[in-house]
Formats: sequence, structure tokens, C-alpha cells
Amino acid sequence: MVFNGKMLPRVYFTAPNIHNDDLTITIIHDVLSHWSGNLPEVLYLQLDNTCHENKNQVVFGYLNMLVELRIVQKVKIAFLLVGHTHDHIDQMFNRFSVTLRRKEVGSLPLLIECIKKSYMLEPTFDVLEETIDMRRFILGSYGEGKCIEQLNDISFQHQFRIKKIDGKTLIWGKKYSTTTEWAPSSGLQFFKFILDHPIFASNIVITITW
Repeated sequence: MVFNGKMLPRVYFTAPNIHNDDLTITIIHDVLSHWSGNLPEVLYLQLDNTCHENKNQVVFGYLNMLVELRIVQKVKIAFLLVGHTHDHIDQMFNRFSVTLRRKEVGSLPLLIECIKKSYMLEPTFDVLEETIDMRRFILGSYGEGKCIEQLNDISFQHQFRIKKIDGKTLIWGKKYSTTTEWAPSSGLQFFKFILDHPIFASNIVITITW
């Protein structure tokens, strides 16, 4: 669910062999790449509190890169608590579920057609056949070493912010939105390097345009 002046529901379909965290990054990147108007200075994300898709070093690496490259000035991430309601997003998928219980669907085109009119705001649909290979880049599978430092104890935090201070991209966390203090107080420099990385210098593996 994208909020850009108004609510914009989007539905993505993909094959089950695509890696979860790369899928999350690809969807965020797709939304930003097709943003209507100027990108916001602050990117707000509300995500499920799961390490497999969202709350992991690969996703945090990508979000740090957005700030490091000054695509956005700040990123604020909220991971939802157990027993939460997604509000708008849960309502949308509930309408999909109600519709699908009444129909038999045997193909992707039929599925898209079936759910197209089941929500008050007709979603846009995208079928992803590939993802950004951010996992290999962030974790150093190209033989150049990790781009990131270790993030510890992120499972206990539900709120994070990423921004530049004095030319350094820093990340902070705190347990709840009502928690007063961010930790560590001076922030953590998560990225070791970025623009001077051999992958960016060679321009043969990852190309990101805005």
C-alpha cells in the first residue's frame, strides 16, 4: 500500500524461488522508481516484523544505501508488533480472500481478473520475474567483502531511523514508538563503503537509475 498524496494499492506476483529479502528490496525500489513527482525527503516504511523478508541486514543495507547516495534524506522504519492490524492493507487482502472463496481460479490471468474489482480502489498489478541481486552485493558474494558492519540485537527493536550526520550515514534503533531515546546515542555507521566499491566503479553488476 503506497501513500503518495493519496492511497495507491499495488499487488505483486512472483515465483516461489525468488529470495525473500531481495523481493522486499525490489518492490521498494520499484515503488520509488515509479514515484509520481519528487521523492519525499523522508521515506516511511511499515513492515511485518519478520527476519526472513524484512528485518535483516540485506534490507537494512539497501535502505542505508538510499541515504548514502542521497536518494532520500532519511528513512524511518516501523516493524509491527504481534497482534497488530495492518488497517488498510489487511482490509484489502480480506476483500481478496472473500472474493476468492467464491470462485475457482486456475491461472494467474484469472487470479488478477478475479481480485481486480474486489477492492474499492482497483490495485495496479505487477508480475516480477526477476529481482535486484542485493543479497550478493551487500554480503560480499562477489569476493570484495561485506559492504556492512554487523548489526546486533535488531530483533528486540521495532523502530529504526537512518540519516546522514556530518557526511556519515548512521542508523539508530529503539524498542517501541513510545520509547524516548534512540540507541546508540551517536548512531552506528552501518556501511563500510559504497561509492568507491569496485562494483560501482566497474558498473558491470548493479546499475540503479532514478
